[in-house]
Amino acid sequence: MKFQSTLAFTACAFALGAAFAAPSAPLAAGPVQGTPLERLEAVEKRVVELEAEIATLKKAKPGPAAKAAGETAQDKDVAKQLEDVLAYLAAQSEAARRLDEKLKESETKGFTFGINPESRVVMLAGFSDFTTTLQSQVPTAAKPGATASKR
Repeated sequence: MKFQSTLAFTACAFALGAAFAAPSAPLAAGPVQGTPLERLEAVEKRVVELEAEIATLKKAKPGPAAKAAGETAQDKDVAKQLEDVLAYLAAQSEAARRLDEKLKESETKGFTFGINPESRVVMLAGFSDFTTTLQSQVPTAAKPGATASKR
């Protein structure tokens, strides 16, 4: 039993010694030893490897010119959807304005006077608040010249 413990301790000590004795920087990061011709050959070999990596990366990730040609149809679809949404919002705002006018007309014609006038006052106030909210902060499409002048 004592022999096994000693053997395990020795193996651990050897492993720790080997780990601490290993260089902290990779060998490729250090300067190349040898004659100037050997160092030049090593640099040329590394350049070839890097050029191969660059070629691989260019194939994997298309450049901006390739993206621009592929996204024009998608951009047109997004622009069309944006126009449709803005038109819808403008129509909602206009409908809210017309409803607000009709509610005010109804109030002036005496809608609030009846069996339960307080509930009618509350209802008209709620509708008025709703239509005011629909008409506030409605996004609109910016004109092309407006974005260029801000830059």
